[in-house]
Amino acid sequence: MRHAFPILLVAISLLPAVALASEPTDVTGAREFLDATLKDVQSARWKQVKARIHPATLRSMEERRKRTGRDNHNLALWHHAKESRLKRFEIVSVEPGPRNTAVVVTREDHYLLAERGHDLGRESSWLLLRTDAHRPGKPQWVLLDRRHGADSFTPESIVAGYASALPAVRAEAPRTPLGKYQAQLERAVRTRFTVPEDIPDHQRRNMACSVRLMLDENGSVLSRTVVKASGNPRFDHAVIKGIDAANPLPPPDPALKDEAENGVVVRFDAADGSPAP
Repeated sequence: MRHAFPILLVAISLLPAVALASEPTDVTGAREFLDATLKDVQSARWKQVKARIHPATLRSMEERRKRTGRDNHNLALWHHAKESRLKRFEIVSVEPGPRNTAVVVTREDHYLLAERGHDLGRESSWLLLRTDAHRPGKPQWVLLDRRHGADSFTPESIVAGYASALPAVRAEAPRTPLGKYQAQLERAVRTRFTVPEDIPDHQRRNMACSVRLMLDENGSVLSRTVVKASGNPRFDHAVIKGIDAANPLPPPDPALKDEAENGVVVRFDAADGSPAP
């Protein structure tokens, strides 16, 4: 007899929001760095923009481009400029994150080329890291990632999701058995998550689908139920298809059973979906 084992499956960007200052970082210069970066974007100085991106992120972007034939990473700003142009921007906040990171929130006005209209007040969160990856011995700010919305990054998601860029915390992240398993599951599903290519980037930023998952002790998916639709049936279907493609998921530790007794509702954001390999 198979026993239902409800478990938490969380995309990293969806961990509960908490203050970003638990491990304070000196954010001096972060605002100026992003201001200069966005001015380069406005002027289409793509060589300068690429020089501001962390090498690990650039490698990830190149791997995605080779795998999918599309240069559509959130930081592939030269690609997104084919759909919309950044006209104006305002830096709303700069918050310290763990391990020399900073989260900068912007409010942006874009001109949509196909629609010939404006997308006003778009909010984005930019994850920055102060590192000497570009110039050994001379730390400077670089871009790690960008996501849509003002609350897209948390300390837990930064530590768990960007370990390769934060070697100092790799050994201790995630810090709890549940957090470690969350990151393991997130990676398993993300590699098989296919967002329909004809959904424009500017629509993806607010598109999300919430699913309740139940797994057994072997990681096999017993049920996956959409409890909050995104408004786009094709995207909702893509979420379910991604879960099915990743099934079975890594088996859970029996010690986690009580933490997800009745199953957990998980939100999947279109902006974070990756095409299947």
